[in-house]
Amino acid sequence: MEITGINEKNISGFGGLLGGDIPQGAGALGAIEDGAPVGAALFSSDNNSCYLDHIFVHPKYRRRGIATALLSEAKKIMSDSGIFDMMCYFGEDEALKALLKKEGFAMVPSSPVYSIKISDIASSERVQKYLSDDSPDVTPIDSLSGGGKRVVQSLLAENEMDTAMAKEGAYDGDISFAYMEDEKPTGLVLASHEDGDILVNAAVSNGKGEKAIISLMATFFKAAGRKAGMGSRMIFVGRNPSIVGFIQSMAGKDKLNREGTYEAHLIF
Repeated sequence: MEITGINEKNISGFGGLLGGDIPQGAGALGAIEDGAPVGAALFSSDNNSCYLDHIFVHPKYRRRGIATALLSEAKKIMSDSGIFDMMCYFGEDEALKALLKKEGFAMVPSSPVYSIKISDIASSERVQKYLSDDSPDVTPIDSLSGGGKRVVQSLLAENEMDTAMAKEGAYDGDISFAYMEDEKPTGLVLASHEDGDILVNAAVSNGKGEKAIISLMATFFKAAGRKAGMGSRMIFVGRNPSIVGFIQSMAGKDKLNREGTYEAHLIF
């Protein structure tokens, strides 16, 4: 068995094993046995951490140590760069879970990641009622004063969500909104448009009910549909059960895809 780097010269042989192209800045490794590509791994780095983004071995060649060899080479490349921390986020994949456990990764249940087509939720009759008119209680995030933005950061922290998105302005102002009560934001949607998908952070203060959620989300869906098209996906972390429950009730459980369940972590 041979482990080799994958590049533009040899990627055609590994395309099916990689599941697509190699993103800019990522590294890719391939396994060759009997002269044929049989496995591939994709990884990336960010500051002092490495992320295992993809690993796959052809079913006919599994249980031969190929995945272990791919991981070992990826760890060697990262350690040579001064990185000794590898993470992997994945869903209900028992084979991958078993592999990572065998390789010494610690498993931590993480907040699930959900995706849904904007058209599947925006077509709901209950949402359509709110889509027909702008909600007077919803305002663009960028129109808030400095004090309002500080409340937004507190709201994100209260919901155990990433405050960097608000602090660094890493969102699109035309698809990010706040729900206002007594001139203070009590709910928000921060969103960014990346590669055809809409990435969303949403939070609602404790005790705020359906009106805040549906007004926020309806305004967001209308704006996101204009920006990215109704066929685009909304991807969000399901930390807030009220928001997840609302979307399920609007579109149905079969339309809401659960995409993440575990976080695996290894220090080597």
